[in-house]
Amino acid sequence: MLARTSKSKAIEVCNRLIKEIKSGNIELKYIDNEIFTEALNIFIRLGDKEWSFTDCTSYAIIKNANITKAVSFDEHFRQFGIEILPLENS
Repeated sequence: MLARTSKSKAIEVCNRLIKEIKSGNIELKYIDNEIFTEALNIFIRLGDKEWSFTDCTSYAIIKNANITKAVSFDEHFRQFGIEILPLENS
């Protein structure tokens, strides 16, 4: 996010995320051995894609959690079949 906006805007978004996490509106997903191994397999299997390992990890989480929409600047999420939501201004 910092590469696409100012530090103050990034901090503002982080503060909003913390608020949403505390309220239960956002659930954090942690990388366990299963997700890590799946991400490695995706990275190897889809070698023709320009996906980073981080992209593959995100994809593994998205698949396992049945996520269909996300806020992201990463166009690879569209390749995952995810609807990209705009970052709304408050």
